[in-house]
Amino acid sequence: MREQRTPFRFVWIPRLLMVSYILLLLTFALDVFFADASLGMRLAGFMFRAVPLLMLVAILMISWGYPLASGLLTLAFAGGAVVYWKIQSAALFLVLILPAIVVGCLFIIGWLLERKGFPTPGAST
Repeated sequence: MREQRTPFRFVWIPRLLMVSYILLLLTFALDVFFADASLGMRLAGFMFRAVPLLMLVAILMISWGYPLASGLLTLAFAGGAVVYWKIQSAALFLVLILPAIVVGCLFIIGWLLERKGFPTPGAST
């Protein structure tokens, strides 16, 4: 008897990329602990830098039930991050903003694929 495998859902790709993006931003937030300042100032700086991370974690949790909403929120986050971080150089855009845009688009593509009923790899025929 053939064992039925759980079909791979496209939405896992953007979820894993979102986790990687959050970890990347976390490394940037942790650099505040290498500054010459008091512990209180370092903790305050970390909390200030952790706000966008908490927003991304919330968006990631939303993705389990609503991938379209998660994609739109991720794209909105990318737009807001350009303004919030005052992105003006191409290098900063590529490192800080482009991953969010890609993840947001992948969430939307995954939602469209599921909605249209496209077969997923690993699904039985």
